[in-house]
Amino acid sequence: MLFKEIDKTTIILANCGKSGPRVRRVPTFLLRTWQRWVGLFFFVLVALIATLCLIVYQNTSRDYQARLDRANYIRSKIDVEQIQSSFMAIDSGLYQLNSFLNERGLSHFQIDENMGNLGGIPEDIDATEVASVGVFFEKELTSLLSDLKSLPLGKPYDGDITSKFGWRRSPFNRRIGENHTGIDFKGAIGDTICTTASGLVKESNYNSGYGHFIVVQHSDTLQTLYAHLSRRLVKVGDKVDTGQPIGLLGNTGRSKGAHLHYEVIHNCRKINPEPFLLQ
Repeated sequence: MLFKEIDKTTIILANCGKSGPRVRRVPTFLLRTWQRWVGLFFFVLVALIATLCLIVYQNTSRDYQARLDRANYIRSKIDVEQIQSSFMAIDSGLYQLNSFLNERGLSHFQIDENMGNLGGIPEDIDATEVASVGVFFEKELTSLLSDLKSLPLGKPYDGDITSKFGWRRSPFNRRIGENHTGIDFKGAIGDTICTTASGLVKESNYNSGYGHFIVVQHSDTLQTLYAHLSRRLVKVGDKVDTGQPIGLLGNTGRSKGAHLHYEVIHNCRKINPEPFLLQ
């Protein structure tokens, strides 16, 4: 015989039903060694579970190590003192900005969460870039405050407006019209006139039209003019700050009564000052 016949054991499964008992023949060696096979199965199962746990542990360890290395790298790159200094400067800048806006009659500086993405720096900022971001905002805030201070906002004198910008009937001859290049504020002679923005006094002079007048250069493109003064308190070349007294209200030059004539000049062209008054 080429193959040895396998020794089998007959198992009779008793059945109380109509079908009668069932007979099954099972190799005898399985019955004799079933405990070994069960043991081998559990050994293999435990080995697989142990291998899986080892793989998970190694991957987790590598992940935690990578995170730890990243944290150490970030800590080595971050200058805590510089960050604190930058954010303190930002906080101080925001306070100055809001104080300035409040003095000029504007609302406090706020960020509208509903404005959407209007550009600027990306949101996915790396932690190592926090210091440079702080410096960026500090510089931008300083620049914004400087630009606002050079913008002629508010009134130079708290008086009633008696004549607006544009064509009007001449106060000297009601039968003819003339182009009024500024705004007139009614007041009392000797009242204080203040500059509406910081800048440099470009002119401080007298002529037959404006009487005593002052021109302040705020930027390369913006100037303001204050005319019909009774007295000038600054001279050419003086630096002036926002709200600084520069003259006294008067009735000099081509004038029909005590008032201040105020002009805003943009790129050598006289424009309507009313939008700058913040009424």
